[in-house]
Amino acid sequence: MPSLKGRRFFFGTATDLRAGALAAEAAVQVEYLLQEMRDDRARTIFASLTQVPEFGQSPRGDVSDAPQYFIFKRRLFGQSGVPRPRGIPQRRGGTKYIVDPTRDCLILRCGGLHAPSGALVAGELQLPLDPSSTARGLFEVYRKELFRGFRKIRSYWLGPEALEGFRAGQRLVTIAVRSPREYDLAEVGGA
Repeated sequence: MPSLKGRRFFFGTATDLRAGALAAEAAVQVEYLLQEMRDDRARTIFASLTQVPEFGQSPRGDVSDAPQYFIFKRRLFGQSGVPRPRGIPQRRGGTKYIVDPTRDCLILRCGGLHAPSGALVAGELQLPLDPSSTARGLFEVYRKELFRGFRKIRSYWLGPEALEGFRAGQRLVTIAVRSPREYDLAEVGGA
């Protein structure tokens, strides 16, 4: 069973997450940085979770392969709180660039609906290693707002639509759609 300290495992559709994301963003100004390795120093940053392409969807149907976002508090006067990318020299020449999580961010994978299978894939919100007070404050806001109206089943929080799907027999995938169903979320004592 997953550890819950500084982490929140969840199932949510775009509808389940939209209102909570907007409430959290109203409480604290943030920006979402897509974790990606690039050939240039550019960064993919969103002002709202609802602007993220494929929000509420899991194209690959795999928790570990889902896009990962770092949530940073926006600095005063509209300045970005996102750090600059660092270069990683490549063995075959050239350099790739990446932004690493910092003590001041949250780490988010949204999960969502895997359309080809109809399964709902788990998401996760977590603190970084050795989180700062800024990160802990952000976590409390997101823990409270993003998951408002969610219900806990075992170690996972389910949004209203996710809970409805769960009760109707929809697969709630904790690893990947290609994983055996025995790893899916099931009621205690259920199959």
